[in-house]
Amino acid sequence: MMRQAVTTLILLGVAGCLSSNARPGFAPMPEARSADVELDPIEATKLLAENLQEAGIPVATVAPQDGYFETEWFDTASKQPTGSSTLGPQVVRIRGWATPSRHGWSTVTVETVYRAVADPSRPPRELERSVAYTHPTRTLVRRSFADVGITTNVIEYGAPEAVAVKPPTMDPGASPRPDVELRADSQVADSTTPVRDTTPAITEPPSRPAAEPPSPPAAEPPSTGFSVQVAAETDSTTAAGTSARLARIGFDPRIVKEGGYWKVRTQLWNAQPFADAQLAEIRKTFGDAFVVRE
Repeated sequence: MMRQAVTTLILLGVAGCLSSNARPGFAPMPEARSADVELDPIEATKLLAENLQEAGIPVATVAPQDGYFETEWFDTASKQPTGSSTLGPQVVRIRGWATPSRHGWSTVTVETVYRAVADPSRPPRELERSVAYTHPTRTLVRRSFADVGITTNVIEYGAPEAVAVKPPTMDPGASPRPDVELRADSQVADSTTPVRDTTPAITEPPSRPAAEPPSPPAAEPPSTGFSVQVAAETDSTTAAGTSARLARIGFDPRIVKEGGYWKVRTQLWNAQPFADAQLAEIRKTFGDAFVVRE
């Protein structure tokens, strides 16, 4: 039933594409999930839209010829359409883009947004924000990527970095410790058997507080990649003002000193398609912006 509903949406989308482009005039949010997949944009669009529809997400528009789909505004808990008047991350919308990257491949980008404030004087897009990395709908999008076989090594912005801890290994050639008694009836513990630590306990002085385990490091942005440069200023004060303007439109600014200029750039992305996807949006404020490789 779900697949039939998506098929109907696809047919309506294809019919609409004959006269207009279904894609909006803005780029995806920087926090959007993005990956390359060995499918053409038409197939990638249909596959993801079908998977989300089968998960109960109210997909409203599917335009395979444009490489685009979107949902209605819907309640995160009930997954029922609500309209766009409700503010806060409990009501969200999903948009997806599929763009050719190389022969037989597409770059698929999916965002999950909510309305942060109500301001009729501003364009609706300026009122939207990406939900947090741990938001249940953004988690569902990551699961949909995995379900249809789309994988990526690119860390999403806001994602906590997983710290792999290598377990200690025992030297197979080590001799038994003299203070540990080996019993003939001892058995090898399996994964469900608790292991008793026979190491003599070391008592700390009462006045010495227990040391807290170190916190894992925060996720670091890439040190090399692609960014969008919006200006090259001759003094640091002007560069700081330009940097603040860039931050106000939703990007993480950086100031790079090169060749006597203070160059104002966005955050780094691992691959050029991610920077290219933001360029059109940035040029609405900075008309001479361009992508650079660092």
